[in-house]
Amino acid sequence: MPGKRSDCPVAHVLDLVGDRWTLLVIRDIGVLGKHSFGDIAASPEKIPPATLSARLDLLLSNELLTKTEVSGGPGRQYRYALTERGVDLLPVLVTMMQWSARHDPDTIISRGMRKRLKEDITGIIDGLRETALREQ
Repeated sequence: MPGKRSDCPVAHVLDLVGDRWTLLVIRDIGVLGKHSFGDIAASPEKIPPATLSARLDLLLSNELLTKTEVSGGPGRQYRYALTERGVDLLPVLVTMMQWSARHDPDTIISRGMRKRLKEDITGIIDGLRETALREQ
């Protein structure tokens, strides 16, 4: 892999998804169910369009996403979905949500989700995985 820092497993993951935006794109697709460029661009973090294009290309080239043309709309439109390799990152995101729910009182997580993150993290991960694999 070009730019590989070391053979450390943490460094390897960071080389793929460790920038400011990439995990948020994966979150939007795998957790929030957003599948179009416009929906992802409308996220509250306001990822710049050129950066979003670059991150989508990065995720596609690393086989974490698929891109399918959608017909019937105005212009060219595409649907993005996680590959199985991308779905395997969802537990990382859920664990990050759990950590934030524990340590950031201002994090935007409903009471019900806080409770589930505390009591049934495996169920959350399994549900997200099942939905993402079905949407491929």
